[in-house]
Amino acid sequence: MKNIDRITNDTSPKGVTEGKTVSNNSLYVVIPAIVMLLSYMTLLADMNIVARLANEDSFFEMLSVFMFFLAAILFVLVYFRSLRIGDRLSQGVLKRCSYLLMTLVLLVAVGEEASWGQRVMGVETPDYIKEVNVQDEINLHNLDIFQITPEHNILRLGWHVFWLMFALGLPAVSVFSSRGDRFLRRLVPVIPLAIGLLFLSNYVIWRIIYITTSVEIYLHFPEEIMESNIAILFFVTALWILRESFTLERNDSVEG
Repeated sequence: MKNIDRITNDTSPKGVTEGKTVSNNSLYVVIPAIVMLLSYMTLLADMNIVARLANEDSFFEMLSVFMFFLAAILFVLVYFRSLRIGDRLSQGVLKRCSYLLMTLVLLVAVGEEASWGQRVMGVETPDYIKEVNVQDEINLHNLDIFQITPEHNILRLGWHVFWLMFALGLPAVSVFSSRGDRFLRRLVPVIPLAIGLLFLSNYVIWRIIYITTSVEIYLHFPEEIMESNIAILFFVTALWILRESFTLERNDSVEG
C-alpha cells in the first residue's frame, strides 16, 4: 500500500482513503488522455480539414500558445502561494526558484511557438535573420546553428530531454526511492508518474506516426498535434501542482 501512496502522490488528510486520492488524481490523467487521443484522431479526417487545423497559426499551434501561457500563469500563482506557505511546509528558496524557472521556460515556449508575435503583428523578418533561419522567422529554434540535420535540431532535442526528465524522470525516482523522493521534494515539484506517462505516450504516438507515414502525407501536421498535447499536459501539470499546494496547506491546518 505504501507504493500506491507514493505513485499517486498521496497528500490527503489522514481521514481520507487511498481510493479517494486515486480518484482525484485520475481526473488529471483520464481527461487529458482522452483529449490526446481525440487530437490524433483528427489525422483521419480529410487532409484539407487537417491542414486547416494543423497548419502554421492554425488551431493546434494557437492551442499550444494558449496552454503554455496558462501553464506559466499557474506556476506564477504557485510561486506566490509558496511565499505564503513556504515556511510552514518546508518550501525553501530552491523550490520556489523552480517555480519561476518553469514559468520562464513556458514563456519562452510561448514566444517560440508564436515566433514572438511576428506574424500576429505583421513584422517582417530582418534580412540578417533570414540568412541564418531555416524558416525565415524571428525565433531561436530554427536558427541554422541549431540544425544538426534537416530533421534534427539541438534545441528541440533539449526541449524533449527537459520535459522527459521533469515529467518522467523525477516522478520515477520519487516512486522507486523514498530517499530520492524526500530529496527531490525539497528542491522541485514532483508530479504523479501517471501524468508523466502521458507525456511519454504522446511522444511515442507521434514517433509511430512519423515512422509509419510517408513524408508526402506526413508534412508537419502530427508534430503540431504532438506539441499542442505537450502544452496541454504542462497546463495539467501546473494545475495539479497548484491543487497540491492547497491540499498541503489544508493538511497542515488539520494537523496543526
